[in-house]
Amino acid sequence: MILHTKKEAAEQLGCSVVTVDKLRRQGKLPCHKVGALVKFTPEDIDAFLQRAAVPAETEA
Repeated sequence: MILHTKKEAAEQLGCSVVTVDKLRRQGKLPCHKVGALVKFTPEDIDAFLQRAAVPAETEA
């Protein structure tokens, strides 16, 4: 199983580590605790991105 650090997750999401922490605390981005470390799976990051997707508007 591949686990990413907060920094790696932030890079994949295109945001800051602070934002990753905020999303984690809000329960929007699942994580795995390994001792005192917080890690993220690629699947959890991808699922978050899918849920956050906004459909494109069609032209009238």
